Amino acid sequence: MDIVSAMEIVRDDPTTIRQQTQDGSTQAAINGVLLQVNPDNVLQARAALLTEVERFRNRIREIRQYGPQLIGRCGGDPISGAAQDLFNQKIQRYAVTPAMQYADELQRGADQLAEVARSFGIAEQRITDSFQPGANGPDPR
Repeated sequence: MDIVSAMEIVRDDPTTIRQQTQDGSTQAAINGVLLQVNPDNVLQARAALLTEVERFRNRIREIRQYGPQLIGRCGGDPISGAAQDLFNQKIQRYAVTPAMQYADELQRGADQLAEVARSFGIAEQRITDSFQPGANGPDPR
């Protein structure tokens, strides 16, 4: 379902639309949110997604400040250098890259919610003001 179809369904009856997700993907979950928003909650839903985007991207920036070597050598033996490279590659492939992709998916969802808000006639300034980066306080974790 594209965003225009979702907006039309939401405008017609936002309270009865539900999407069953079989695959558990982030986009499927975002589509579910898109189908349940209305003029009263669309900006809050967008702000919630953007808060998560900000949290993930800030954490990734923190991790990347250490450079490509996220973990050091395990010891001074000849195997530790190769193990360090392998561990760092795996951390990048299985943790950092998926976290970046997840943040990008959430950003796309927030952008879609901004489009839905525009379709509801919500002013651009109100959409912009509904989320201010860094204004959500420190991460409690």
